[in-house]
Amino acid sequence: MRISLSRMDAPRGEEAEPKIVASGAPLRNIASYASCHGGVDRKVGAPWLDGQPTTDTQTQLRVFAGGERRNDIREEMRNIAQRMTTEEISDC
Repeated sequence: MRISLSRMDAPRGEEAEPKIVASGAPLRNIASYASCHGGVDRKVGAPWLDGQPTTDTQTQLRVFAGGERRNDIREEMRNIAQRMTTEEISDC
């Protein structure tokens, strides 16, 4: 499976993005996927990830959460990944 912004608005009965991807978790200070990594027309300075294999995304979230990857400015991805549950990361 690949990340797809088009799945965020999938009609009823079709597979939609997990809630953590589509909406984030504002009460835990986790932004939605699209707010940082959205389409080319909405990209805010983070890499465009639309179409990436989900296993790549899950792996990167795990290494950010574990502190093994540290190339994020102001620790933004580490902070987000550390706030995510293991289940949320697996759902991405």
